[in-house]
Amino acid sequence: LWTYTEVTHDSKGNRQETDYPFTIVVIPLDEVAERLTEMVVEEKDSFGIFNKLEDAMRGDLDRLTLESQALDDRFEIFLKNDADQNWVRQLFSPSFIVWLTEHPTKDFAFEFGSGKLVAYIPKHRESADQFDKHIADSCELARKLQAEVKE
Repeated sequence: LWTYTEVTHDSKGNRQETDYPFTIVVIPLDEVAERLTEMVVEEKDSFGIFNKLEDAMRGDLDRLTLESQALDDRFEIFLKNDADQNWVRQLFSPSFIVWLTEHPTKDFAFEFGSGKLVAYIPKHRESADQFDKHIADSCELARKLQAEVKE
């Protein structure tokens, strides 16, 4: 369980803290780092009105669009601009896309960078069943990434 705290100050200098709780799983995947430097896959903004602004703020991450409406309806994918686009498109095989769109918990998202997979969902999952589901989804994702590297 992890919480990110954003600290702001109003015009009078009063400090305000906003907590953003997450449940995360971190899995080292050094062999994947040989093929992929950085990738972010997150739940899609249902309105999409900030896509251009979001793209501009992501710096050296480029939006990747695949030919799956189901995937596009649920997730946004961003890659470091030096990524091997062909390999990443192979990674998102039809079976992987089906798994992503049908199995992980709502709001499931993940990032890969520095040889680590970080899978997360907003809010702290306090029940053992919810936490076990998140761990299982994260481990399955790691297996899928590792399997693609080995091919």
